[in-house]
Amino acid sequence: ADGGDRVALRELLSKTGDVPLPPYIRRAARPDDAARYQAVFANADGALGSVAAPTASLHFTDAVLDGLAAAEIRTSRVALHVGAGTFKPVTAARAADHTMHAERFAVAADELEDLAASAAARRPIVPVGTTSARVLESLYWLGARELRGDGGGDGEAGLRVEQWTGH
Repeated sequence: ADGGDRVALRELLSKTGDVPLPPYIRRAARPDDAARYQAVFANADGALGSVAAPTASLHFTDAVLDGLAAAEIRTSRVALHVGAGTFKPVTAARAADHTMHAERFAVAADELEDLAASAAARRPIVPVGTTSARVLESLYWLGARELRGDGGGDGEAGLRVEQWTGH
């Protein structure tokens, strides 16, 4: 699809769809939710991809991020395209029997280098919310597979982290 197709889809969704709210917000979506559920981390180009905002980061503002930088606290940004499974209630008796939907993430090379440098220097890496934690867990397992020599090499399938990898 070209950029025009994305614009058309965005327009269609904005006219016909509602912002998906987490199940703990027990009300119908309102027009102001479209702005309320956009974190400062949202893509400037309005790229579509997630069905939910990373709600743990909604309290981050440009001023908060500037304050962290002033205090010399480093930040890294990762992107997780949250799937509809984030809204799926856990009904299984055992967590291992609850199946999540697949999610895609993106991390820029310079962000990976910063994360690796922080880990090597034993600086704390503090993910904000489960969304960020899932990306870090996936990066760990992808790296572990690569170090063991059993990762990559088979296209996109080599970049998959299954739900219970490592367990």
